[in-house]
Amino acid sequence: MTAPTSLPRIRAFSCPDGTASVSFDHAEESRVYDRRGIQPDRQCDAGKSPVSPTPEFVAKAKINSADAYQTLYDASIQDTEAFWGKLAEEELHWFRPFETVYEKTENGVGWFVEGQTNISYNCLDAQIEAGRGDKVAFIWEGEPGDHRQLTYRELHREVCRMANGLKKLGIEQGDRVSIYMPMTPELPVAMLACARIGAIHSVIFGGFSAEAIAERNNDAKAKLI
Repeated sequence: MTAPTSLPRIRAFSCPDGTASVSFDHAEESRVYDRRGIQPDRQCDAGKSPVSPTPEFVAKAKINSADAYQTLYDASIQDTEAFWGKLAEEELHWFRPFETVYEKTENGVGWFVEGQTNISYNCLDAQIEAGRGDKVAFIWEGEPGDHRQLTYRELHREVCRMANGLKKLGIEQGDRVSIYMPMTPELPVAMLACARIGAIHSVIFGGFSAEAIAERNNDAKAKLI
């Protein structure tokens, strides 16, 4: 794969009707968004009121400028192994450390081959152990205006309950699970629960027909939906 010679630039503009126009250097036209999503048939005169983050937001951001992003991107291209190896060591918890960042095989590329980690543990347990258990981990807004938020500790409890439920249903490491759910907090709970016990999950879009759902379940050889 050839690395791009430049990064796409994103421009956001506010429109008089309260929507926002978002355009990219490599896109032919702007897309207009409102609070409920994309309105592909609408356009406004972009270019009048650029949207910029506040200084307070920038100060807290890990990547707080286009130059900082470009520096990271360049480092990832110039020495891919060193870049991802350093990030993996600093940002992830490992039950068993890796020695090889990646190696090419007949089937593709193997990453962190000797290492052992768990994404669910990194997302939840590691955050609780770091003292962030009572911080909000997940914010959900429903269409009718209902609202839910879960702390890392609350999310951890829900994921463990789901993981134990999957195990009682006979799901083991390496089994495939299809997740056919609406966009509610229970969806990421199910995904993290699968990752916690080593099951492979496949998220199926809720708008698919019965035939399309059946095809995806069969292709994945799912043991449970």
